[in-house]
Amino acid sequence: MKKILAWLLIVVMCFALVACNSNSGSNSDIEKARNEIVGKWETTELNGLSITFNEDGTGTYYDNQTTWKYDIDLSCYIVCVCSGSVSNMMMCIDDIKKDDNGAYYIEFGTVKVYRVNE
Repeated sequence: MKKILAWLLIVVMCFALVACNSNSGSNSDIEKARNEIVGKWETTELNGLSITFNEDGTGTYYDNQTTWKYDIDLSCYIVCVCSGSVSNMMMCIDDIKKDDNGAYYIEFGTVKVYRVNE
């Protein structure tokens, strides 16, 4: 019973994350932010860390399914990871940065995750 309730809460949280869209910013700001992050990102610092952001607000983190959206009020990307276990993870990615060599990256703590050029 506890597992069923936990899964139900995970599903509700993921849908709420995607459905909740209380934006005070303009659509062009949100569209710009979405276009900046869509794609595949990888790092060699962590064992095989790979995250993909699809245009439709879905994606993957390692091999787990995710949903994501840009929150204009918080000025960050909110990512909900729906893993195969009962635990669920949400993270906030502040912004996309550029290193000294001109490569784009996002940060997970102290780890830089770089955009894969396609």
